[in-house]
Amino acid sequence: MLPPEKSFGIEALLQLIQQWFDASFATASQKTRIGANSTWMMVAWLLCGSPTHDCYRAIASEIMQHAQEGAPPLLSIERRLRELVAAGLQEGFLTVAVRDALEDLITLNYPSFLEQWTHLADQMVPRTMRLSEHGRIPPYQL
Repeated sequence: MLPPEKSFGIEALLQLIQQWFDASFATASQKTRIGANSTWMMVAWLLCGSPTHDCYRAIASEIMQHAQEGAPPLLSIERRLRELVAAGLQEGFLTVAVRDALEDLITLNYPSFLEQWTHLADQMVPRTMRLSEHGRIPPYQL
């Protein structure tokens, strides 16, 4: 992975998720870590729409491989995000949308971990990224 100052979009989001998980869950109980799986399943539903969709099953499968650790299913999330970008979604916009959705889930499920998320997210995936294209503001204005 690229260092955070060189990252954009999906790469930056994946780094954010991993760093937040490592920092927030390092000393958490096993019950809390396993509970993170419900957050990742909600992410699967948000990105894929239906439990019958292949991408949902792929994310769920990756979650189950690491169920005891509660680790984020980064490979499957990355694969789905890249599919959505290939389908035409702007990477910066998509990245910030997922950042915001995760922030909402953290607020609901892990309010004590929210400050850590916000601190990292503001540095690694700033909301201004939604209006940029690989870190550059497009040459047109709305």
